[in-house]
Amino acid sequence: MHHRCVVVAAIASLSCVVTAIETSFQCQFEYEAPILHRDGQMAVGPRVRWNTQSIVSGFGMEQGAQLELQVTEFQATTWRAYSVLKLREVHIRSDYVLCHYPASMRFAVPPPGQEGALPWTLKFDVPQASLYTLQAQVCGAASVNITGSVNMVNVGYDGELSEHLGVQELGLRPLYKVLLAAYLVGLVLLVLGCYVWRRNVPKIYYAYQAAVQMKAISIALKLGCYHGRSTHGEVSWFLDAAQDMGESVTSATLLVVAVNKALCRPTDAQKCRAYLLSEYALQSMLMLGVIVALNYTIAQLKLEVDYERWNSFVTPLAYMKLDQFQRFRFVFLGYLLMPTFLLILNMEIFADGELEAELKRLGGTGDASVKQLLGKGYRDVVQLIIRPQRALYNVEDLGPVRFRVSELSVDSTADNVTEARRRDFVMLNDRGLKVCCSHWQLFSEDGHKPAVTPCLIYLHSNIGSRMDALRVRDAALRRGFSVFTFDCCGSGLSDGVYVTMGWNEAMDLFAVLQTLEHDESVSDICLYAHSMGTFPVVVNMALRAAGAADKKMLKKLEALPHSLRTGQAPKLVKPIRGIVLDSGYASMTHVNEGLLRQMQDEGFPVPKAMMKLAMATINKSVKKRTEVDIELLRPVDYVGLCYAPALFVAAENDRYVPSEQSDELASKYAGLSKVKRVIGAHYDPRDPTTYEEAVEFLHAAIYPTGSKLP
Repeated sequence: MHHRCVVVAAIASLSCVVTAIETSFQCQFEYEAPILHRDGQMAVGPRVRWNTQSIVSGFGMEQGAQLELQVTEFQATTWRAYSVLKLREVHIRSDYVLCHYPASMRFAVPPPGQEGALPWTLKFDVPQASLYTLQAQVCGAASVNITGSVNMVNVGYDGELSEHLGVQELGLRPLYKVLLAAYLVGLVLLVLGCYVWRRNVPKIYYAYQAAVQMKAISIALKLGCYHGRSTHGEVSWFLDAAQDMGESVTSATLLVVAVNKALCRPTDAQKCRAYLLSEYALQSMLMLGVIVALNYTIAQLKLEVDYERWNSFVTPLAYMKLDQFQRFRFVFLGYLLMPTFLLILNMEIFADGELEAELKRLGGTGDASVKQLLGKGYRDVVQLIIRPQRALYNVEDLGPVRFRVSELSVDSTADNVTEARRRDFVMLNDRGLKVCCSHWQLFSEDGHKPAVTPCLIYLHSNIGSRMDALRVRDAALRRGFSVFTFDCCGSGLSDGVYVTMGWNEAMDLFAVLQTLEHDESVSDICLYAHSMGTFPVVVNMALRAAGAADKKMLKKLEALPHSLRTGQAPKLVKPIRGIVLDSGYASMTHVNEGLLRQMQDEGFPVPKAMMKLAMATINKSVKKRTEVDIELLRPVDYVGLCYAPALFVAAENDRYVPSEQSDELASKYAGLSKVKRVIGAHYDPRDPTTYEEAVEFLHAAIYPTGSKLP
């Protein structure tokens, strides 16, 4: 929470910098106007060297300021109009032009009655906030050498006119003061958070504290550098070298933070969040560097204006450029604040305890209305894919741990009495997350060792859990299968926050297959996958047949996780005899496109030109949260390596995965395939007859001589 306060305070402080700069500054100048002899005639050729310790010659002034010596006032519009109407016909910069230039007040040099009273001072009170230039001029044949100074108060952007203030002298001093204060406040809050307010703080927060401390030192060095340059016209070599070193260390830190952020595991949310904070802070400083470069360009334009101050053809154009660059500067300041705004949004998403608290209150739901989905916004489209409402339950809801299975005997001497016993356990997947599993095994009533049987593994949908396996459990047990099911990570009672529509779930299934490989009670394996389980089933089967793949297919297989590719055959030898894919999708891209088309059908206009943009936005959001590219979720690319018999169940009223996707999978399937159409929606339970037919299909796949494939 305290990080959020620091960000808000920084935004407020930077906003104050945009509207006004409160400071004072002393600028010195020299003016020489020697008498030139040309063809025997007297001519005046003014030669001006402005501000020997500063490149500033034009500046904005606020009401109430006071200047010494002569000040010429002009508004930008007046200057442009005057240059067009009066100066276009003037081909030389003469004393006539100088002396007839519009001025708010003029003084004789020296003032009457003070010819011998040196030094003398003339003061001018600024009547209104405007754009000014300091003008020492000669209107006659005289030689004058004037040295003076001007004191400015509240110099800077006045809300209407261009700011003519060099960034090296003044532009960054107040900005760096604000940033230094913001970083110091953030550092204090971090120290309090690490040592006073919290316990068991992750070590990465101490690294973030060190990064903020280093950045505060770097800003302090820059502040000292610009202060020295503005007041003395030069910077000590030590301070100059120190600020350069600070910049180099900051850049190196940004690189280290960015690399570590890219390598941090998604499961380590606290570490990733700390890296995210550090990266945004450093990126904001780099954007500030862009503003510095833009201000340098503005300073060069000011020099051009100074050298050609009375040139009617150059100066108006230069002032127009200055106006444009100032607008660009404030646009970039907006870009500077944008990462901070995005940081707040990310902190809202990943705030401590938010995910856990929300998941506790979420429960499983049925099919969702696309109209409601669109009404809530695109974020809910993303949520439907990777973080739908979580199906929470109690283990007791899985039913009794032991019960009899009618019409089945695993022991001819046991009088047709067979008992199913459920074993609940937890295993770890390759990401170190806990996966909650249940295995119903068959026993003779008084037996202590499970019978050796085929095993049916059930994979639930993205809003499902182990509870969904109860739909097919009894039919499978009656046909002599043991039944294994598990909560994929991000679902049910397992660890994890997000589901990935099959990518990470493929690794969960692989962990299950490894477990069953060492289970002596399992002879063969069959798979029943609903919706999200399609991709895990297909890729695990395809990788077992990788030896039969051509070059094109091998390239597709290389996109799969390395541990999944190297962990299959010959390590896993128990065969997969048959599969059932219920509402299986051909590709997630097609699923998302179908969802957007459904929005169009329900009266919500989604222009075709916006479809690709909407898809790209959804894909980017999913990838940002899960580090999974959903465009790679294409089971249709891998079914050409699947040879076990497959039954495709397609629901007629499925708004998410239309039946055409099942047809596409079946048409490209390498082995025996069959499509069965049923009544219902995507997440609806199928009627008992469908589950019985599916189990019979799998039984026939295992025992082809004893029964026929339906």
